[in-house]
Amino acid sequence: KTVKVNADLSHWVVCLERTPNGFEQATNGLDEWWPTVLALVARHCHLVHARVGYGEGPQVPDPSAPEYQGEVSDHEQWWDAI
Repeated sequence: KTVKVNADLSHWVVCLERTPNGFEQATNGLDEWWPTVLALVARHCHLVHARVGYGEGPQVPDPSAPEYQGEVSDHEQWWDAI
């Protein structure tokens, strides 16, 4: 029997204080582990908690605000992957 998880990736972002594998991290190799972890989460995911986290908290105040577009884009890519 496999464990099914709720993918609330917004908490990963706030714990790291940044989005994993964002552009800056992708270019410096900081988050080489992220694609493997995201694939593992996707295999076991039953639900996606679709909220957008940022470095200061588990939910951006306004996902349509231009200052959060990087975080929104990253989360949307992860949700698509799941």
